[in-house]
Amino acid sequence: MPVDRRLIENRRILYIKFSEPWTVEETFSLIERQKVFTKADGQHIHLLIDLTEMLRFPSDMLRLREAPAFALPRASRTIVISANSLGQHIFEVFEQLHDVRFEYFSSYDDGLAYLRAVIAVEDVQNGIAAQLPPSG
Repeated sequence: MPVDRRLIENRRILYIKFSEPWTVEETFSLIERQKVFTKADGQHIHLLIDLTEMLRFPSDMLRLREAPAFALPRASRTIVISANSLGQHIFEVFEQLHDVRFEYFSSYDDGLAYLRAVIAVEDVQNGIAAQLPPSG
């Protein structure tokens, strides 16, 4: 399957990059397998879905309406990166079908910067920053 899936940013972000060619059936399998990415320590895992290399989408794209929601049990934010409007439109339909919300960016750097800022706020709210040794 031409999908790169890995945890980044200290296991706080699940990065999924789709490349051509891929099928909807492969996506169903991916959605099932992603459920193993949960954090036992209570921290959220965010999704970063990268469609920037996609010029065409599978002809059976409408089958995605049969898919379970594209979300992790502990996911806080789901970011979709798409260099063209088609990728965003597909995920907007998915939002309506599954009552989930995504946030959209046109570049990997912008999406990652946004999630890094979200994680920094979570760390402050959870007192993680206070646990760091003093500098100097």
